[in-house]
This record gives sequence, structure tokens and C-alpha cells, in this order.
Amino acid sequence: MNQLSKLINCLSARDKIILSAFLLSIITFLFGERMRPFGILGDEVIYYFLSADFMKIVFEAGLDKYYVQRIFPPFIVYYFAKLFSVTFSPKNIIYIYGVINVILQVGLAYIWSLVADEMKISRRGLLVGFIALFCNFAVLKYVPYTQITTDLFAYTFSLLLFYFYLKDNCWAIAGISILSAFTWPALFYMGIILLMFPCVRTSIVKVNNKNFANIIPAIVLILIILQYKVALKGVFTGEAFSHGIYNNGANKPNMSLIFFSIAGVLVYLFFALRGLLLNPSFEDIKFGRGILRLRNIIIAVAVFMVTKYLIGQLSRYNMHFDLSVYLENRLIAAVNQPFIFLISHFIYFGPMVFFIIYYWKEFCQEINKYGVGLVFLFVLMIVLSIDSESRHLVNYYPLFVCFIVKAMDDKNIWDLKKIIFFALISIFFSKIWLPIHLIPWQGEILSFPKQLYYMNFGPWMSNKMFYAQLIFVLAGIAMLYFTIIKPEFCIRLPSSSPSKIRP
Repeated sequence: MNQLSKLINCLSARDKIILSAFLLSIITFLFGERMRPFGILGDEVIYYFLSADFMKIVFEAGLDKYYVQRIFPPFIVYYFAKLFSVTFSPKNIIYIYGVINVILQVGLAYIWSLVADEMKISRRGLLVGFIALFCNFAVLKYVPYTQITTDLFAYTFSLLLFYFYLKDNCWAIAGISILSAFTWPALFYMGIILLMFPCVRTSIVKVNNKNFANIIPAIVLILIILQYKVALKGVFTGEAFSHGIYNNGANKPNMSLIFFSIAGVLVYLFFALRGLLLNPSFEDIKFGRGILRLRNIIIAVAVFMVTKYLIGQLSRYNMHFDLSVYLENRLIAAVNQPFIFLISHFIYFGPMVFFIIYYWKEFCQEINKYGVGLVFLFVLMIVLSIDSESRHLVNYYPLFVCFIVKAMDDKNIWDLKKIIFFALISIFFSKIWLPIHLIPWQGEILSFPKQLYYMNFGPWMSNKMFYAQLIFVLAGIAMLYFTIIKPEFCIRLPSSSPSKIRP
């Protein structure tokens, strides 16, 4: 035991979180609850057949454009199986995805340690960021439960994109962006933005653009109101519920609170965008040494055009995805209940969502230290964050973690007790302890036992489970506030030995 303790003490902070990621991913892979093959949504069936017979399906049978933009993970699984002469079967394909998910999580931990070094985040912050990235429903429960998914690829690639953005490596960003176009489409556009507007660091934020910070959110709100005006016609006539996610059992809005819910969306967008846009310095927008570089723009345009051409060549059909229906569905789902999108994000990504909201001012100031390009990206992220299906934001959440950890790190908030409490409450909200696939798996999506799964995805969350989970979220927020932010309000316990985690 002493030798093991000495060995652990010899490891660097980076080695420890990589080892922790490996052990955590192995445990959830081997012992985590796993759904029956093809038991839930349907996309995993397509990914399975792609993984089993990639070349024939892609180049002979042909694919819808929607699935062409998700073929990279099945491509990896297909050649992984070929390389190791693995027989193609549902069980083996799931195991291969599981192994790749372990590799991705180890890679995620390593990339996070590199980002933390670049951002000069302390060892405490490194640990807090690790907890925020790994101890949530998205990673601890959803990935091992589903296994056949592209989510973890997007999660890891997004942090890798940000790392190369910090390193100002445009060629690496271009390469990852191309892979992202065939993995998680939204991540491709994120890469193009980071490629076009390279990182420009500054240590101090002094600019105060009040007019700009009011005008842009106001314009966004006007556009959103106009979209809701159209969407509400379909809601009141019932036509909006005849397509898209409502064909898959999504919950309908609480009509008695719908206008209050819309007001909540507008208030959220205005103040979130206003806080972000108060401090950007437009002095960076200039050619040469500033944020606009001809080389980056040329590469970004070339990557965009070539990638779109490849997607078009590989696509045989384009029937699966209708952008207008998608946007209408998401606008309506955002107002199922008041602030359902924020509750969904807390449930899916964990307690760090609360800290992002509470320290929004400091969070935005940190973003503004890295150039206007990153500010533009976060404007897009905030607008998209009203989507209550939180898994659509897996390519954005790691960037939020980076900046909230840095903002809290600078305030010197964390000590060992607080970190342990944060880890415990994060694990609780990850629902790793909650069995999902109870037998028999029957009934409607909005009733049990299926709600054990679907209550974690905003559009399919029943009204009863919204209010039940709201109580838990509010209780969790109260505990986080009085334990981590304002511990002086709690009854003081006898002092213990000082933290062994050095800042």
C-alpha cells in the first residue's frame, strides 16, 4: 500500500487525471448500465450497419446527407474491426465503440491538461475542470449506456479544436474541422469560425461597449420574436406538432405558461449576450498581425468549399433533415416549460452550469481576453443554447468549462473540501446510480419506465418530471451556493488539516 501511495505521489497532475479518466472510462464500460442493442432512438441502428459494412453502404447503396455528415465514427469502427479481424456482430460492434470511447476519454483528459497549461489554470482548477467534463450525465451515463454514438467524438474534438486555436495552429484546426464535418456538423462550423478568426490574447479587458452590447442583443431578440410569431401559429393550430420531433413523442408546451416561457427565453438571451458583448475590443479586427489574416481566410474558405463538395458527392439523398422544421421544433421545445433549457443543461452537463450563470460577468471577461473571433463564436453558442435537447451542445460545453474554470480559478474559490463536494454532487446529478432500462420496456415516452431515459432530454421530458427535477436542481443550487460560494452562511465545522492540493 505504501508503495502504491509513493507511486501515485510520483505522478504529475497531468498523469493523475489521465489515469483517472482511464479508470473511470474502464469502469463505466465494463460495469455501467447498457441498453439493449437498437433499443432506443434509431440512429444507433444506422451507425451499426455502417460500422459493419461501411464501403458497400457508403459507396454502393448510398446514404442520406444527414448520415454522410456522421460517417467518420463508423469508418473508424469498421477499420478497427478489420485491423484486428473482429467478426461483425451487434455485441462486437458495441464493444469496439466502447474501446474507442475509452480511448477518446483518455485523450480528452490529456487535451484538457494541455489547455489548462495554455490558460495557466492551477492544479485545483485542473481537477475541477476534470470533474466538470467527466462527472456528468453526458459522459458517465449516456455514453456507456448507448455506446454506439458520435457524441464523445464531438466532445473530444471540440476541446482539441480549442487547444489548437490557443496554439494558433491553423493547419491542425483545418484538419480537425474536415473530420468534424463527417462527425458532428455543428462542430465543422465552429472550426471554420476559429480558423477565420485566430486567437489574439490580451491580459486586461477595459473596453466598455454599452451601445454595441445593447444593440446586438436587441436585434437578436427581434429576430427571435419574429420566428416565434410564425411558430406560434403552428402551435395554436396544432400543425407544428405534425412533424419533426413530435413524430417521435416529444412533449408539447404548457400552454398556460407559454408566453411566460417565451419571455424567459428573451430575457435570458438579452442579458447573456449583453454581458458577453460589453468588453470586446474591435482594435483586433485588422489585417496582418490582428485577427484578420489573409492566409487563415483563404484556408477557411478552401476547407469549407472542399468539404461541402465532398459531402455533396457522397450524399445520395437529402430527405432526413429539414432546417425550417428543425428550427421551429427547437424554438417550441425551448418554451415547453419556463427555462426548461437551463434545467435540461444542468441535468445533462451537471452543476457547472450553475457556476457559469452565477459568474457570467467574470466568465465573459475571460472570453474577451482571447479575441473578437471567440466572442463571435460564443454569441452563436448562446443563441443555440435555448435548445432544450442538451446533447446538441456537446461540442460547445467543453469550451464553457475552460472559461468558467479559469474565471473561478482567478477568484481562488476552491479548496479540497469544496472540490470533493462538487465531485459528489456532480456524480449524483450524473444519474450513474439510476437504472434506466427496466423490464418490461413498454408504454409511452412521456410515462415510466421510458421517462427514466427521456427525462434527461428537454423535448421529451414530461411535465411531472420537469417539476420533479426542478426541485432537485434548485436544491442542488442551494447546496452549491452555501457550500462553495458563500460557505460563511453555513454552520462552521471544526477545522481540519489544510488542503494538500497546491494552487
